[in-house]
Amino acid sequence: PVQKTAYALAIEIHQQIVGALKPGVRMKELYSCAKETVAAKNPDLASKFVTSAGFGMGLEFNDMMLVFNDKCDRTVVAGTPFCISVGFSEPAGKTPWAVWRHEHGVCDPDG
Repeated sequence: PVQKTAYALAIEIHQQIVGALKPGVRMKELYSCAKETVAAKNPDLASKFVTSAGFGMGLEFNDMMLVFNDKCDRTVVAGTPFCISVGFSEPAGKTPWAVWRHEHGVCDPDG
């Protein structure tokens, strides 16, 4: 089923982002690389991929200035806590479905 394939790809994308989460990397680059991987591995899932793949956590749980999306030009800073959240959904399909993988962590100085 498509959900099983989507979840396996979500895990792969999640691991890719964790591996690339290093000080100085632009947040939009993390998201762009994730989108490119989805398009290359399973083009049918590209339109179902999340519009952001995580966010930084500051004084507010979800710091809207630190979002992994196409527009965020901010860079990753060592010591910043993050929530990496990757998934796919098809809410308007014949049988709506969604799969998600998320994890919280802190960016180490060495990445």
